Amino acid sequence: MRVSNPPETVILESPSDKYQISQVPELSKKYLLNWIEQALQQEFSHDTTHALDWCGFEVCAVRARIYSEEKFIDRQSFKLKTSKGNWEFPLEKKSDGLWVYGWFEGEYGKLNKIPPLRVVISNDIDGMRMYLIVEWGPWKQKDSLEYNELRQALLRVIALGWEVEDEDIFQI
Repeated sequence: MRVSNPPETVILESPSDKYQISQVPELSKKYLLNWIEQALQQEFSHDTTHALDWCGFEVCAVRARIYSEEKFIDRQSFKLKTSKGNWEFPLEKKSDGLWVYGWFEGEYGKLNKIPPLRVVISNDIDGMRMYLIVEWGPWKQKDSLEYNELRQALLRVIALGWEVEDEDIFQI
């Protein structure tokens, strides 16, 4: 699934021919649930002993909210310096605040431009699991507004019935 009009600064890889890409106006719960429903309605075999199912979903291109906007006045990018290199991630000012984009550029798995956050949902025999991976930035700093907002978001997810598997990783 791919948004129809990504920001011009976002670089999207061309997937291999084995993947079918569906264009949607926006990446949202509404479009995701519709996409999953349509995917599961597909016939894949004449074999009635098997059923179509899904095992995982990973969001690799993420837009994350920056709450400490005063640090970014008159800037067009979020500059990240690491031992692996220096990168600039585009900033976008929207009506609800300042956002930074992150994505993968280049060969999958190669450490290039990594989003600030990644979301992975797996559907296995033990049930559904969601992983929120904080890769970099103020979302990892316990004294930041971004960390506290992320914590509040996770508390809302828990209130929906999700259980915390390892509280040591992100202290709720």
